[in-house]
Amino acid sequence: MLEYQNISIDRFDGINLKSTAFFLSHCHEDHTAGLKDDAFEERLKSRNDIFLYCSDVTQILLGASPKYQHLHKYIRVLPVDKPTVVPVPEADSAKTQDVTVTLIHAGHCPGSVMFLYEGAEGRALYTGDFRWESDKISQISALHQDGRYVDIPDILYTGDFRWESDKMSQISALNQDGRDVDILFFTRMTATRISQISSLYQDSSCVDILDACQLCIRRKDSIYIPPRMECLSVVCSLVSEWLGKDDKNVVHIISKTNYGHEPLFKEVAEHTGHKVHVSLAKCKIYRQIYGLKDTFTQDPEKTRVHACHRERDSTSFGGLPCRDQPSRNHVMRILPSTMFFTMKMRLQQKDVVIFKNGLHRVCYSFHSSLLEVRDLVTYLSPERVRPNVKPLPDKDLSTVQRRLNEFLKMKNSAKVRLEMDSQRPLGLLRPSKIHKPKPRNVSVSSDSEELDFGTQSFDSVRKIKYAKSTPVGAIKEQSSEDENSSYTGSQREDSEISDLCVDNDNGGDDDR
Repeated sequence: MLEYQNISIDRFDGINLKSTAFFLSHCHEDHTAGLKDDAFEERLKSRNDIFLYCSDVTQILLGASPKYQHLHKYIRVLPVDKPTVVPVPEADSAKTQDVTVTLIHAGHCPGSVMFLYEGAEGRALYTGDFRWESDKISQISALHQDGRYVDIPDILYTGDFRWESDKMSQISALNQDGRDVDILFFTRMTATRISQISSLYQDSSCVDILDACQLCIRRKDSIYIPPRMECLSVVCSLVSEWLGKDDKNVVHIISKTNYGHEPLFKEVAEHTGHKVHVSLAKCKIYRQIYGLKDTFTQDPEKTRVHACHRERDSTSFGGLPCRDQPSRNHVMRILPSTMFFTMKMRLQQKDVVIFKNGLHRVCYSFHSSLLEVRDLVTYLSPERVRPNVKPLPDKDLSTVQRRLNEFLKMKNSAKVRLEMDSQRPLGLLRPSKIHKPKPRNVSVSSDSEELDFGTQSFDSVRKIKYAKSTPVGAIKEQSSEDENSSYTGSQREDSEISDLCVDNDNGGDDDR
């Protein structure tokens, strides 16, 4: 990290072993390089003031894996949404530097968090992997200040308002110590000030992937990733309809990751009244996590909804991995994925579900879309933004950095407007004809010349379209060498996805 060079995040090998404070944002394997190695354990042992910091749920998941159980005594749990002072040791002395660290829910998988660092070297936000929709950012109190303004002058977003002529002089926020307004977003007559971020270390997964797919925001058919609640509603409708058709019908939700689909499982369980069957080992873990204890069951006979994997010694050849009955024609198979949609077709808003070869693929993302990432960067307007995801093998870091820099330039563009009303999403980018504004001395990226914000309007999720997959000839599929990265896996052919899944302990993020 540029600001705090004794801190390492989500990397625990090589030069990172010189750090004196380590942070883990979540438990997917593409963020745990070196974590299980002897060299990292030796580094922790080398001093009595070096620790691994994470959330309470991440500690539970680490403790459940034999690979990481030896780290237990070195782990320090930090609370979410509560600033905590962490003493960061100097590398070559007994002195420490106090850094205030705030964990923020990232919405990527159980225990996933962002890290907000504040101290003498500035304020830095490391997002890790995250899934925030565009209206989420305005609800995070840790990213907004009380009593101070941002150094971005002369910007006032009023929203809809009615003021009499003399009202302006009565608003204290507009007349503080002779200072100009910096940045204010009025909602129900309250003002929110955005905290200035020195560096934003951004989840750039979708930036890299979508550029590789040639589906970046320059195109008129830019990819649409639906909000998570829309995807959940679609799955609940599918499941309820199927279970209602025949008492013998069951559902198998195929998860190619160890963790990440819990919001989907919980929504289905609450909607249908059926707990979700998983292995005994998984049940023991979920019982320790707040909000998940009543979602799962280890008994396959007591539910009609399954997310189980076939055990290695299983002799079952029925429609479910866990038992012989019912037959396959009574099993609805659902595969949540993202990469399949981005790699195989031009996803449109109505194409949330694709049915092919007996498999229902549902667009379900662990990561924010390209447009949601753009909204976050533009909203926070940090001094600099840096990618935190290694590019694909045929890409270089400069390509991803250039895309993020373009987002950063948009904060000053008259042609890209932010809907800062916290009652609405910030909006989705959409192609639009825009009248040219009067010339001004502002650098505007070429992307923003074609774009405008639009509020989201979604079709009823009950109107499910079973779309055919439309290949995009120019797109090269991602190498499958990184089986534990967050996007790999869902691009697989239908023939590769079966219920003959073997339970594993890698905790990877195979399918975004």
